[in-house]
Amino acid sequence: MIHLATFMPEYFNNNGDQGNIEVLARQLEWRGVKCSVSSTDHSDSDFLLVGDGSRAVMREFESELSGITELLQKRLETGKATLLVGSAHEYFCSKLTGLPELKTVARVSEFRKVSAGGQTVFGYRNTDKDVDLFINKAFVSTTLFGPVLANNQDLLNLMLSAMGVSGELPEQQQSRLNTLVEAIQSKA
Repeated sequence: MIHLATFMPEYFNNNGDQGNIEVLARQLEWRGVKCSVSSTDHSDSDFLLVGDGSRAVMREFESELSGITELLQKRLETGKATLLVGSAHEYFCSKLTGLPELKTVARVSEFRKVSAGGQTVFGYRNTDKDVDLFINKAFVSTTLFGPVLANNQDLLNLMLSAMGVSGELPEQQQSRLNTLVEAIQSKA
């Protein structure tokens, strides 16, 4: 059984980031792999998501964010399947050894493709920070928000592989998925 975890999803979901959990759960289901999703037990999860939160949320739950810093540091060091999105990326870049130091630049709001760790990732960026993407094995931290795993098959496969999941999707699902991703990326 694969254990998926998400940090305080009711607050850290500004731009549909929790869709990444839904994408993983559906991909696992299509491959015949059972999974569980928890928003309270993060310590032994196969995948951990910390989504984007508003500035008010980041201030309100700073002690809770600090409480998972050590866990995230261990996941970063081992490259365990983890996804930090938006404000979580910005927050933890200053807290975790090994993540890039962010610099403030002119704000950019646009769809874009960015590369890191051998991956090219497509998504929407709306930030004044300079580093859009960091990847160490399956530990991913990004300013690109929303369900980035839905739009990036290679990144999704990286996460699945890191969780020990192999095998192709059934042809019908793969074909539909390819069509949807192509349509999304062509509109950017």
